[in-house]
Amino acid sequence: MEKKIKKIEGVHPALIIAVALSLILSAISIVRVSSFYRTRAEESVVAEDISYSVYVGLTDKNQNRQIIENDVAKELLKTICINHNAGYTIYTVEGGYKEDAIIHTENTIIVEMDRINEETLYAVVNDIKKRLNVHSVMIIKKPVEVFDY
Repeated sequence: MEKKIKKIEGVHPALIIAVALSLILSAISIVRVSSFYRTRAEESVVAEDISYSVYVGLTDKNQNRQIIENDVAKELLKTICINHNAGYTIYTVEGGYKEDAIIHTENTIIVEMDRINEETLYAVVNDIKKRLNVHSVMIIKKPVEVFDY
């Protein structure tokens, strides 16, 4: 099968080559510009980071009941975070679990922190356990992308 190329009368072959090169360079330029904008958008990501959610049940480990009021505990947790230079978001929820066929509920404060290292996290958690006299806290660790908008 023979292909016939139609010659364009009066057009110099160098002009055809120049137009073809121009189209190719334009396509390359568009690809480069679009990848530039994608890179610039990605720069709005502040950090590939880890976020920690620390669940603090307010049941005293010795008395097996809550002895520190929610608001007092919340202020204590804020102070602990600030003292360790850990930014935080705090909110109060009700938690529960079942043990030996008995359902237990307790007031729980969740402290969310990011942009901290694990050393700081454990210093905060140890301070929480000591100051609130709780046996343990639950930590949820999750990867996140942090954006400033």
